[in-house]
Amino acid sequence: MPLPITRKILLDWAGQPVFRDATTLFERGLVKEAVWTPPRITGTILWSNRPLKTGLRIMNDRTADNLCPCRDSRDRGIICSHAVAVCLQLLKTQADPERERLRVEEQSH
Repeated sequence: MPLPITRKILLDWAGQPVFRDATTLFERGLVKEAVWTPPRITGTILWSNRPLKTGLRIMNDRTADNLCPCRDSRDRGIICSHAVAVCLQLLKTQADPERERLRVEEQSH
């Protein structure tokens, strides 16, 4: 099943400030794992030098349920930058799967 997200969808879900923070996390290379197993996107990012498991469940109506244990998700009920950063990694992987395979292989050495 193809990935049901785009940068525009992520921006609509999260809003500009959260999307900007997620882009920073992604660009700094803090996303360590990103997996699409319908209907869930899951992954791990480094947060304060510790692994944080995060993700989203994509609903049938194209909305998302945040699965991150962070404060923004739990207390504020919003789509957080952690989950969006994982989604950005998946979008990159989808655009260039061979480059992503090489990156993962290099990290394992």
